[in-house]
Amino acid sequence: MTIMISSHLLPEIESIADTIGVINHGKLMKEISMKEIAETNTAYIELVVAATKKAAYVLADKVQVNNFKIVDESKIRIYEQGITTQKVSRELMLHDVGIISISQHSETLEDYFLKITTEVGKAC
Repeated sequence: MTIMISSHLLPEIESIADTIGVINHGKLMKEISMKEIAETNTAYIELVVAATKKAAYVLADKVQVNNFKIVDESKIRIYEQGITTQKVSRELMLHDVGIISISQHSETLEDYFLKITTEVGKAC
């Protein structure tokens, strides 16, 4: 049985849909199952620190993390698989990097929608 729902309330769609279609400016951009989205989901650890340069040095040199991005003057996102928040916080504390917050995130359906529609906008 198929039920079609058109909605901008993506958190609700995420919780009830098996398959979604991304429509941008009236054009179907992508049809994908929620399972496929979950499998390609980009999980990351987000750090807010007092000194991003020092934290980046510790991550790269001491923790051997290479897949991270400095988002702004206090925020770093770590995309490395298999690294835990406990290991990151322990190493940063051992090297006197002040941690304001540390949290684990994963992409939502809204993040996925924005990524798809942004990529299409850049290609035009």
